[in-house]
Amino acid sequence: MADKGGKVDGELTTETCIPYILDAQRRAAAHCEVAFFSLYDAMGGEGSMVRWVKEEKPALANLDYTHVNGIGAAKLAGFIQKFLLDGYQQYLENKP
Repeated sequence: MADKGGKVDGELTTETCIPYILDAQRRAAAHCEVAFFSLYDAMGGEGSMVRWVKEEKPALANLDYTHVNGIGAAKLAGFIQKFLLDGYQQYLENKP
């Protein structure tokens, strides 16, 4: 789950449901004994979608505060690629 912006008490920030969804995803990954990658954390955590829209130049996400744009998607793809390659490298170093 990536960050998703919304109004909380009149202020744009992370929607309140996001931590619950992330917790469920983490627990499901642990239960299935698979790796978990958090787009939310990779983006910068709480309020990151708002920052990706308002502070990044050029913007990395759309004004709906939900969807990354092409530039943001490329950035997220880089994070995922690094996660996968680092995990593969760890596997190679630790395999019998």
